[in-house]
Amino acid sequence: MKLLTLTAALILFSGLVFAQQNSYRVIKQHNDAWYASAEIVFDNPVKLSETEYHFSFETPIPFSCFGVGWNEPVSPHKRGDFMVHHRVSKGNGKWNDFKEEDAFVSPDETPTGLYWTNVLFGIDEYTHSAIDFFITVPAGCQLSEIHVAFYDLSRDVNPAWVPEFETADAKECPVFPAYIPRSSWCGGYTACHNPTYTVSYINPTHTVIHHGASPDTYTDGAAVARSYWNYHVNTLGWNDIGYNYLTDQWGNLYQGRHNTYLNPSNYRDVLGAHAGASNSYSIGVNFMGNADVTLPTTVQLEKCEQLLAWWFNHYGFDPTSSATIVLQSGGSASKYRICGHKDVNVGGTTCPGTTLYGLLPSIRTATKAIIDACSAPVDVTAPSTAISVDGNLINDWRGNDFWVDFSDYDNSGGSGLDNTYYQVIDYNGTEWRCNAQQGFFNDNFTTAIHPDWTVVSGTWTINASSLQQSDEAQTNPNIYAPCTQTAGYNYLYHFQGKMSGTGTNRRFGFFFFCSDGSQTYRGEAYMIYFRADDGRYEVYKSSGGTISGVLAQANVTISPDTWYDYKVTYNPSTGVIKTYINGNFIGSYTDPSPLQSGNHISLRTGGCIGQYDDFKVRRTRDNRELVTVGDNASKQVRYESPSASQDACRINTVVNDLANNWSSVVAKQLYIDWTRPVTSSSVANAWQTQDFQVDFTDEDNVNGSGISRRFYQVIDYNGTEWRANAEAGFFSDNFDGTLHSDWTSQTGTWAVVSNELVQSDETLTNTNLWAYLKQDLSNRYLYEFNMKIEGAGTNRRAGFHFMCDDATLTNRGNSYFVWFRVELQTLEFYKVYNDVFEQEKVLPCNIQAGTSYNIKVVFDRITGETFVYIDDKLAGEWKDDSPFSTGNYISFRSGNSKLTVNNLKVYRTRTAQVNVTVGNPQAYIRYENTSPASISAKVKSIVTDNAHNLSLIDYHELNVDWTAPSDPVTLNDGTAADIDTSFSLTQLSANWTASSDSNSGIAAYWYAIGTTAFGTDVVGWTQNGTSTNFTHTGLTLTDGQIYYVSVKSENGAGLFSNVICSNGQVASLGVSALVSEQDNIPHLFPNPASDILNVYSGEEWSEITLLSSEGKVIKVIGKVNGDVRIDLKPLHLQSGNYIIRVSNSKGNCSVPFVYVK
Repeated sequence: MKLLTLTAALILFSGLVFAQQNSYRVIKQHNDAWYASAEIVFDNPVKLSETEYHFSFETPIPFSCFGVGWNEPVSPHKRGDFMVHHRVSKGNGKWNDFKEEDAFVSPDETPTGLYWTNVLFGIDEYTHSAIDFFITVPAGCQLSEIHVAFYDLSRDVNPAWVPEFETADAKECPVFPAYIPRSSWCGGYTACHNPTYTVSYINPTHTVIHHGASPDTYTDGAAVARSYWNYHVNTLGWNDIGYNYLTDQWGNLYQGRHNTYLNPSNYRDVLGAHAGASNSYSIGVNFMGNADVTLPTTVQLEKCEQLLAWWFNHYGFDPTSSATIVLQSGGSASKYRICGHKDVNVGGTTCPGTTLYGLLPSIRTATKAIIDACSAPVDVTAPSTAISVDGNLINDWRGNDFWVDFSDYDNSGGSGLDNTYYQVIDYNGTEWRCNAQQGFFNDNFTTAIHPDWTVVSGTWTINASSLQQSDEAQTNPNIYAPCTQTAGYNYLYHFQGKMSGTGTNRRFGFFFFCSDGSQTYRGEAYMIYFRADDGRYEVYKSSGGTISGVLAQANVTISPDTWYDYKVTYNPSTGVIKTYINGNFIGSYTDPSPLQSGNHISLRTGGCIGQYDDFKVRRTRDNRELVTVGDNASKQVRYESPSASQDACRINTVVNDLANNWSSVVAKQLYIDWTRPVTSSSVANAWQTQDFQVDFTDEDNVNGSGISRRFYQVIDYNGTEWRANAEAGFFSDNFDGTLHSDWTSQTGTWAVVSNELVQSDETLTNTNLWAYLKQDLSNRYLYEFNMKIEGAGTNRRAGFHFMCDDATLTNRGNSYFVWFRVELQTLEFYKVYNDVFEQEKVLPCNIQAGTSYNIKVVFDRITGETFVYIDDKLAGEWKDDSPFSTGNYISFRSGNSKLTVNNLKVYRTRTAQVNVTVGNPQAYIRYENTSPASISAKVKSIVTDNAHNLSLIDYHELNVDWTAPSDPVTLNDGTAADIDTSFSLTQLSANWTASSDSNSGIAAYWYAIGTTAFGTDVVGWTQNGTSTNFTHTGLTLTDGQIYYVSVKSENGAGLFSNVICSNGQVASLGVSALVSEQDNIPHLFPNPASDILNVYSGEEWSEITLLSSEGKVIKVIGKVNGDVRIDLKPLHLQSGNYIIRVSNSKGNCSVPFVYVK
């Protein structure tokens, strides 16, 4: 914050009131016993000039502090591109001087989606009633919203407040200074005393210094601290105050963020919210007060230096040193371990101001002086190092490139770390080697001399698992091997060696940074020589075909026939070569013209039998390194594990401190498997008509890591597009056509363009497109989509929320989201609790603008693990120890970018067998085939192995039809029109109209013949193919018997229609002229009959007989000439089928009729 001197014209101008600039909306208000607050917004404000907005007005509430926020314009800018000039008044016509503040947070660092200043103050900690401020913006920048948040926290200001301090054991040196805990300064704020969010612990390497505003004069530091807490929580939307520590003008030290491990004997640091992406690697210390107006007080500086002295001594860091840190502004860089906010937010802020920033060098030296004053004893304690491997919390299998984190500390009160080295070795099935192209080398000399070595001269053999040169007459034998050495790293050459033999000038050593190992003196190179008989070590440099004289030497005892451990370090930047024997520093040499590159290492003996073992070359590293894996000569790990019990990668690290103490070598063993597992599925039938079982076969490669997670998805086709039942825990959208009604566009401009989902509004910082998805049916879910981030801005980002409980809220309520940043090239993991997000982890990743990537996110709701894959390669992992176990929504999110998404799929875990439901809106499969050739469902399977390799996706296409075919509409006895009598006792015929089935088609028709309706006693069910008629021959029929034909259709899925039955046909014995004289066959009317049956015929009949359908004679009528009328009522017939049989000299025939009672 800076004090400004504005021109008289500007000051006069600022006193005017402009109506169009002072019309605002109140969007938040609060009032209780402890404080009052209000937030207002100016919509579409009018500029004062091309680069300024101006506001001057009486405030809606009296206020003791405030903050200014504004929307992100169309073209995103850095925080430092904006400046707020402000002053306040108590309503008495007097204003304090203008002050200046840039943006404290950017839109992606707060749930509000706005730029905000930090909390700002006025004349004192009591109330003011008017404000006058300008916002300076880049030329051409147009703001649509300007917010101002006001707080009246004067109600609990207590100038007589006496803080309660926490103190540590004063015997420790440096001492942890007494500090004011939250219980003393939180006042009446319950949420401050009892935070409910989950704290994340970090292993920081830096301290970031901030200056924060305070009143021009203040009497209660705790009230100022509460102002920060209130503003950070209730305006910025964070879980807690952003800083880890704060100091006031009286030299009081305040605990900032909630931390249950704020105890020097059991100390851990918590993740703050003070420097964006740098938060995970630093703590934030805030100087209360306007450091651009007045110098920080002496006691304030001293208290900070005391804290930092304890902190740096605790971690074993040199407070004057530098180390690599992930920057808030993007990328990584080496920065002072005590740095200003603007060091990690390059170009984005002026914090901690010119004055305090200028004091940082003296803070570093004063901090070191406090440590040194406590460090009278010589540092003889070794530093420590540790390895943690990202990418798999379950086991030690890896399948692709992965990140390794190193934690390096010197002892409390130690000299500080000097160099950190590491090595990656791989197992080729026979021995452990390194990829020398990567600057590593490893040979344990267990069997034969490896082909990497070239013998130029000497007698070199493997003897007792060591490399031996046995020709004592040789003075310069040479065996060399390739090893790429560059100026980008420092190197550690480490081996065990022994000299023996009968000579009196026994010596051995090695060359490094050799330009040509085949030459006599190895081209351009350095040589370290150890002499047993003379008791010396010596340093040489070769160049131009010759070798120098001794450049440096030191006396040292080297006994023949004794193994020693040798270490030599080289720094190409400084030219410093240091030598150690058995961990003890022997001597050093600094080359004023250091070699910058080398291709080989070479061993040399003279006048002795020389033996070498475990020769290793390590190089320096950062706190995080990417280990590359794959079937490629350029990778660091080039081989898979030959069995499930044999590791194929070992990472080791060793560090030293400035007192030349060496840590132990720490190693991590890892198993390697980059071969994809395979998965397939099968079902019992070609067509599915009801719930069915799917059997899956999942296999990893022989000697692989084994199957870990099994996922499946069921999708169905509604005739227009492929979808999935979200109620069943699946989701599918190919974004073909228009945006589906499943989606709700909360914010942003979302549309389906060329069969892709596109969000095109680059001005918004938090777009939201969400859909329902039940996410508690399986323990694990896999979310897959293709993503492309584009746009014209400089802060383009996008991601995906899952396990949301309320997708309509700004940050989707309780949820998780993964976030990809183009400019920063980072993958970020967030947890959202009560709609407030917390950045949990940041990893480097390669996301290029305009490039489409396949993203897969695996979430385990039981263990809390989240795995993110980019193009099927594991990019990062984070574990939540208190995971959300339920979620009902998913959501896409973008910020200042154009986001394109396609092919969203959600899978869930399964066992080896799954029951798939069909046929109702709640089922996995809700739709049938739209035609026999158009499938309606797919079961998809994807699995991972323990190395996190993903299988290819297996697709099992399914034909589904649960609907029976239609019934034939008509069924006729005979071969054409329906007949009543068949004049054959050996065959019957029938025909019918065709059935239909739009889903699976008609596969066949079946018929049966019986002596009763629907009976099958004459001919059982017989398939007739797709023909709609038949003549069944070879029958033995009864004369006068009625025979009924039944027919049903079968569809392609094996489902049958209802059975239909003919009205029957009488089999007749007659083979007479009467048969051919169809006109003389009697006609029955009515038929069916009830009271009267008329028999019409022009024939003379000798007899007419009425029979039952079984052939029983009911009534006989004698000779009849022509028509006859039969009264049926006296016969007391039952409803059913009957026969009229007529006879004469020409023959006889039977005609059926139906009697209805």
